[in-house]
Amino acid sequence: MLKKHNLASQYSVGFNTYTHRGKPVDTVFNLDEFDQLAQNYDKLYSFTVGRVPEQAAHRPDIISNVFYSNVNNWWLLLLVNNENDPFEFFNIDQTFLIPK
Repeated sequence: MLKKHNLASQYSVGFNTYTHRGKPVDTVFNLDEFDQLAQNYDKLYSFTVGRVPEQAAHRPDIISNVFYSNVNNWWLLLLVNNENDPFEFFNIDQTFLIPK
């Protein structure tokens, strides 16, 4: 069953809940809505360039909160910057793309 998070935004996608090791896990994997977004984000959005301040290093959730007023869009920042590990990305003073 497809669900939506309560803190929806224009960048929100639904999610599926699966059980892993006896605990519920929310994920966008195998979700057509997310796959469409991932394949077409460069056509759907315009971008601005940001620079990581010291207090937000390796914290896409904080950066998401600054630009989107919620922490839930951290995944979008990783997606458009072609990154999958926030601990290796978002270094101090590093530039990155921000979907408008």
